[in-house]
Amino acid sequence: MDWIGNVSGRVGPGDRIEIVLIGHGDEEDHAVTLYPRHAEREFLSKAETIAALSILPPNVRLLIVNEACYSGSWATVAPDLGAQRDVLVETAATVGEKRGACGY
Repeated sequence: MDWIGNVSGRVGPGDRIEIVLIGHGDEEDHAVTLYPRHAEREFLSKAETIAALSILPPNVRLLIVNEACYSGSWATVAPDLGAQRDVLVETAATVGEKRGACGY
């Protein structure tokens, strides 16, 4: 999520950022395995995402869509980022759900 550092100086209150995570979820740590087009696969944890997003200026509006299996724990990203953030998180699974969108 290095790109967040690049945009953090160019966004301000009222600006919107949309993040869509499409990949495979991990049952144990709820990380998402992403498969970038021109790179090796990349693992993205909820904690890494929160740390990266916390450098954004206050009042930047965030929409995070996580369609991976076991993504329900990501629903808590909004309160974890603090009250000065306008964050909406949509996930494919609910908190504690075993399979979510995987269907197996």
